[in-house]
Amino acid sequence: MKLVLLVCYILTVALVGLSCVDWHLPYLPYVPDPDDVEILAVTSEAETTVQVTLQLRTLCERVCGWGRMRRRGNEFSVNARITAYTGFCADMLPPPDTHEYELGRLADGDYEFTFMVWGKAVKTVEFTLNRNDEPAIADTAHLLTRSLLIVIQ
Repeated sequence: MKLVLLVCYILTVALVGLSCVDWHLPYLPYVPDPDDVEILAVTSEAETTVQVTLQLRTLCERVCGWGRMRRRGNEFSVNARITAYTGFCADMLPPPDTHEYELGRLADGDYEFTFMVWGKAVKTVEFTLNRNDEPAIADTAHLLTRSLLIVIQ
């Protein structure tokens, strides 16, 4: 059964194409729930990156563009484009999709990163950079993930 659904999905993508929104076909803009988005700020010795992980709910939802990062003072944002195919869709959970945004060298201070889709804010994470400490992340799920990574290493 899964093989049949996978073949249907591949045929759908092949026939419909990978354009972001084709108004002649049943693709519509899609905005995910905040629970389907995880944001993690990571600082190496000099650079800071933000990892956005998106868990789409079906194989017919896709990221067409992760957007360009914009900065206003200590606030960063991106505006991604995601579509959902409204025709027949294989009811399978796709693997998470992760994208990294490079924030560059940041001075110590408080920062905010907002992930938007089609102009709507989906999730915002605040973090603090202090060269004496690791960034403090407001999202507690990431604190647990970071703790697990430390234990595994």
